[in-house]
Amino acid sequence: MFWLTGYQTIGYFTFQALLIESNHRVTLVSRIVNKPLASNNPMIDIFFPISDTEIGIETLTNVLNRKLGESYQIGIETNSSNISVDDYRFLLAHANTEVIPWNYGYQEFRRKKSADQIKWMKQAGHAAVRGLEAAVDAIQVGASENDIAAAMHHGSISAGSEYLGHPPLVVSGPRTALCFAMWKRRVIEPQDVVLLESAGCINRYHAMVATSVVVGRASPVQRESAQVIIEVLETAIKAIRPGVRSKDIDAACRKVTER
Repeated sequence: MFWLTGYQTIGYFTFQALLIESNHRVTLVSRIVNKPLASNNPMIDIFFPISDTEIGIETLTNVLNRKLGESYQIGIETNSSNISVDDYRFLLAHANTEVIPWNYGYQEFRRKKSADQIKWMKQAGHAAVRGLEAAVDAIQVGASENDIAAAMHHGSISAGSEYLGHPPLVVSGPRTALCFAMWKRRVIEPQDVVLLESAGCINRYHAMVATSVVVGRASPVQRESAQVIIEVLETAIKAIRPGVRSKDIDAACRKVTER
């Protein structure tokens, strides 16, 4: 929705739908509180509100039945994570026109980035690095994971980052072995490993950067692991080029770790 129209909101946790007709007219069906935001978007022609006492899929179905004749077809993104099975079934049962799966391959148009998009990604990367640097500076015995996370947020946001689509990661000690563990008030102890993953976002284009920090002197095993990871990263960078599949890059990296 954002990529097609530039409509930016944190309200994706509530029901909303974008209708694009064959004449290119764009209609947004969303909560009534989003009307001012949508009205300021020149890409959106019509806004239909959903009040807080209404059910979103019912409002959408009523809008479609009023706007479209029975001779029309409605194509719906069935691979979207933003429509439930129940909502899809309701639409099939109550729409006056035929509803068909329509998963338009617009992703292929997103692969090649414009000059502006590349610029925004670089700016997002800069903000991510600033957040990572601030987090590393905040690491010390006695500091909490929350102290480090707060420094990371301050660093990236003060460098220009908007809100993130995925929270950054700060985790220490034994919980670093848990994928997607988050900061949780744990106090840093000597010889802890602290895992950091910072991110930045400019105009909804994201960049991420990660590192691990040993609080004290790294052990021989940790140093060896770090050298392997650095070699894997360098291998990936060398392997990336137009036309190469991601699985081929992964295979090249695995050859390093499996030696």
